[in-house]
Amino acid sequence: MRTRNWFYIVVAGIVFTLFACNQTTETRQKVNESGVHKITVADVLHTTTYTYLLVKENRDEFWIAIPKREVNVGDTYYFKGGYELPNFESKELNRTFESLMLVEEITTTPPDEQPPAQMPTTMGKKEPVKNKATVITHDAGETSLAELFENPGSFADKKIRVRGTVVKVNEKIMGKNWIHIQDGSEFDGKFDLTITTQEMINVGAVAAFEGTIFLNKDFGSGYRYDVIMEDAKLVSSTNL
Repeated sequence: MRTRNWFYIVVAGIVFTLFACNQTTETRQKVNESGVHKITVADVLHTTTYTYLLVKENRDEFWIAIPKREVNVGDTYYFKGGYELPNFESKELNRTFESLMLVEEITTTPPDEQPPAQMPTTMGKKEPVKNKATVITHDAGETSLAELFENPGSFADKKIRVRGTVVKVNEKIMGKNWIHIQDGSEFDGKFDLTITTQEMINVGAVAAFEGTIFLNKDFGSGYRYDVIMEDAKLVSSTNL
């Protein structure tokens, strides 16, 4: 009789565990459907440009990274979207995160409840400012930005070489450097090309890059590009 009682206790425990797991799964699905995450901060780490947060959401615990700001342990925040980076290495922290979610912004109220004027601005995709630099002279085999933007489909998934003035550099975002170049040409108001690379170069330099063109690339967190050059190599550069 005692053995039978223990059997029923074990079975009841298994049923309870399965029920709890199903409840967690349903909760996650609801979160994913709405796109809004409600988190509580469990730990905070700061670097030069980012704040790393260990957060709890329902039964889950995971790390996110946001643009550097003051955050208190125990506070509750909300975020929407994000870009997951597996096995992300932070050299400043000398630490590798098994999974890190790059998040544009966290807010004290759900994003969908904020007035339009208070919605967070897009971190990754801001309107480029036209550079007043002289029109670049291209070498043989190079593609001007006007040619690229006029007929991007013909360059999709192909490796090409471009040359232009570096007008903006964002370092170490999603494990890459994001470089914007302009060459003085344009088509239909498009004149700025974003390039991802492991190379580093200063704003103001005239540089030639070789990389693969991708169309309609969406990295999440506002990083969406109609045309982008990925994994580019620096071919040459001249500082003005």
